[in-house]
Amino acid sequence: RVTLYEGVYKLIIECCVRTQQLGHGIQFYEALRSSGQKVSSRLVLVLIEACAREQHSDKVHALWQDWCPANEALDSSHGEVLLVTISALIRTMSPDLAFEILNNAVQRSGDALSECLGDMEAEVEDLLHLVESSASEAQLNGAGQLGGGLLTGD
Repeated sequence: RVTLYEGVYKLIIECCVRTQQLGHGIQFYEALRSSGQKVSSRLVLVLIEACAREQHSDKVHALWQDWCPANEALDSSHGEVLLVTISALIRTMSPDLAFEILNNAVQRSGDALSECLGDMEAEVEDLLHLVESSASEAQLNGAGQLGGGLLTGD
């Protein structure tokens, strides 16, 4: 059994992302995960942001689900990745997936989501502005019901 070092894999994954070889980067992530190691939030954030830039909302969603499985309770260590994931899904025009993750996070945190987010008030505020602008854009582009529902809670 060979120990895999996350730092080495992070460098390889970052090189893959920079050279637009996202598929290879995800394969290295999967190899690291299959070794039984818990992958750091920093590495997951690199991949989530890269997937969002490439408009791969399905991969953003899959990375969140893999990194934070449904049976795992949420705590403050999940806060930043949760916010980045939701933001990435909104930027990739997948508000349904963002809503699913946020709704699930509320249920899993036992209605203590604010504790999971810790001192991330500025990031939450930025996320709310992103949701509002995405909803307004959706209304302007003819997806009116979706945009109205995001803004008014319908």
